[in-house]
Amino acid sequence: MNATFRCLLTGALAPGALFAGVLGESAGARSALWAGAVILATGRLLIFFSPLRGARELPECAAG
Repeated sequence: MNATFRCLLTGALAPGALFAGVLGESAGARSALWAGAVILATGRLLIFFSPLRGARELPECAAG
């Protein structure tokens, strides 16, 4: 499981760096930093308002 997450996270670094570089060149460094801050804040807000945040037990699986 750890290797899977590591592969996914490090695999996202190259496209993210490419996107940030293109955005920084086209819109400027200040705009690129603001865009990154908005993207990070959006991710945190999605987790904060998620119904899974308050879950204390795993949901029961229906035997099919």
